[in-house]
Amino acid sequence: MDEKLITIINEWNPMDIHPLIVDEYAYEIKRIQGIFNRNLHNAYDLGEIIKRVFIDSFGERFPKSLEECIKVAKKYFL
Repeated sequence: MDEKLITIINEWNPMDIHPLIVDEYAYEIKRIQGIFNRNLHNAYDLGEIIKRVFIDSFGERFPKSLEECIKVAKKYFL
């Protein structure tokens, strides 16, 4: 898996899980990476993918907005 993406998602910890175990978001990261690798475009696209994957996993409990997801996605392109 993409170590940069793993680090970004784990540091963000969007579900505010404490204590966070290293592979807490492994399923979501794997899905994000699989979709993103096929549709590599920009931070906006990655942000939408992040939002969609986390909503699929956590439903209405996912507290982050699309804007927050895009902000996190921009870190990937730095």
